[in-house]
Formats: sequence, C-alpha cells, structure tokens
Amino acid sequence: NAPSLFYFRDIQMLSKWRHCWGLLLVLGLLQVPLASTAPAASAPPIYMRFRVLDTKERHESQNQSLWVLPNHTATDVLAMIADFKPTVLERFFSGRQNLSASVPVSSGSPPMTVREFLIAAQAAGSGGNCAIMPRVSLYEALEPTPTILQTTAQLRALPIPNKLTVLGLDNWANYAPDPSVNKTAIVTLLTALHAQGWERLSINTVGGFHGGAYGLASMADFGTVTSATAPGAVGAVPNWEGLAHLNADPSIVDKLLYIDFPAQIQSFMNGSSPDQMATAIVDSLANNTQQGERGYSFVYPIAQAFFDATALRTADGGRFGGKSLYRVMCENMRATVEGRPPADLPGCKLY
Repeated sequence: NAPSLFYFRDIQMLSKWRHCWGLLLVLGLLQVPLASTAPAASAPPIYMRFRVLDTKERHESQNQSLWVLPNHTATDVLAMIADFKPTVLERFFSGRQNLSASVPVSSGSPPMTVREFLIAAQAAGSGGNCAIMPRVSLYEALEPTPTILQTTAQLRALPIPNKLTVLGLDNWANYAPDPSVNKTAIVTLLTALHAQGWERLSINTVGGFHGGAYGLASMADFGTVTSATAPGAVGAVPNWEGLAHLNADPSIVDKLLYIDFPAQIQSFMNGSSPDQMATAIVDSLANNTQQGERGYSFVYPIAQAFFDATALRTADGGRFGGKSLYRVMCENMRATVEGRPPADLPGCKLY
C-alpha cells in the first residue's frame, strides 16, 4: 500500500525522538525505498512473537491496550524488531485497542502512544512494512450477544497507515466443537471476516483441528510435543500429527509451529537449562532444513508475561558461547534470509 500523507506526518513526528536509539534504527530503515528493501522472493517469511498489549474489557477504553511485558518497554521491543527484521509480528496484541493510551518507554525517551508504537513497529520490521497480526478470541463469538465482528471491525478501522489484514483467531479448540457451532456458523463468521477486509485468517489448532475452517483460513498454528518429565526441552519435537491435519487441508498454506502457549512453554522450560532449550530449538523445532522439507515455519518466541528469551543465557563455555536464547534464535533465523538486500538483513546484535 502506498504511504499516505498521514504516514509522512507521523514519520516527521517520530524523527523528533532523538534519544531513543531503537527508533533511530527505525528512521534509518525508513530512508530506504520500500521497493529496494522488500525481502527477496526466495527468503521465507519470518514470524516473531511478542504479546505486548492486552484488553481485559473490550467495551471500556480504559481497560484496553494494557502493557503486559514486565521486563521490557516499548523502546526495547522496537529495538528488537529492528534487530530481528521479521515479516510478521504474530499475535502482537490482543483485542480492541485504544490508540491514544500510553506505552512505557525507556528512561530518556519521549512519551509514546499505542498508535505511534504500532506505526513504528511496522516500520522497524522487514522492508519497512512488517505485517502485524492481532489476536482475537473466538470466545467473543460464543457470547449470548456475539461481539467478535465489532472487535474485528474496530481493528480493521484503526487509523494507522498500513492497515491490518492478517488476523489470528484464538481458542479454536473451544469454539469449533462447541454444541452451538456447526459448519454454517463457521462459514458465516469467517466469510464475514473476509468481507471486512481481512485477507488472511489464522486458526489456532494447537488444541485440535476439529474439522478445520472449510477453506476460509489460509494459516494455522500447530504445537510442540515436549518431554513429560524434566528437562522438558530434551527431545522436544513438532507435533507431527497436528501438522499432518494441516497438510491434509489444501487451503492451509502457512503452517506455523508454536511453542510459547503457556502450558507448552512451561513444560518446555521445566527443568531445562538455556543450553538445552537452545539445542532443542536450533536442532529440532526451528531446524532450517527441517522447516523447508516439512513445509512449516517456526514462530520465534521472544517475550510474554511468562517467558523472556532475552533473559535466558547459555553457558559461556558451551556450544552457544554465552549468548542469550534471543540471540541464538536470531542467528538461526538469519541463515534463512541471506537472499534479502543488505539493508534488510537481521543484525542479531542485541542481548
């Protein structure tokens, strides 16, 4: 999409934030034409996972856009996006958003609103135009008076230059088998979402495929099988049975491997050292050869309220040389996007 005048006004505003080095990186990216920085066709999409903003009460603006990362500010997150260069920020926030709400920034940085943060996040990623996938809970479709279409309409209408077009539908395992839901209900809902302008829908099938989305979702998450006893990371593998269900549905084009849903990541971390977690990710879950051969993409988990890859540091004398799990994942991912233009290559310099 061509940038609007509104977009350039925002960039001029962002240029005043001279004390925020993460945003300076963003501005450096914006000086390069988008056409020359777009990922090469051979480079796979890179999915980066934070959960930065939650909404507790959809209809009360004061309870929207609550910052939920305990150890990172918006400044930190923007710097990591600029360092990692993802093509998609997967399930970046949840629910309706109050764009005038403030987000926390690092000491010495100017104040920032949710709107300014989302614009900067898009600009910091690959090609200066990273896609943001919001999360919406399908529980909203099960309420006595369903509100999901009002929520998704609010997200589609958010006044940011690069409109949101990719939507993550969570709680599929609760919604699809519900007694009140049948094929007609699923098709009606997903058709309405497409009519709102959502170009790509992603369903979370970690809890089960349940018949799928009848050709109306092109993306789906599947999960990780971890060890039942500590250390949970040792022997962790993709849920191949879950992937087989997705492969059997030709409408599911992008299969996304997840590890950081709460129960999975807690099992993965149970009794595991950072080196064991790094080994499981590099050699098994996010093994680049395996991803290509088996046709899935690993969603790189960075930070949520209950997980922080930047704080997990490997042993100095071990295989990964004291690097954080964040850095190990970034370097593993970087090997797959070497076909990108130099300005669009991940730096992998942080943590």
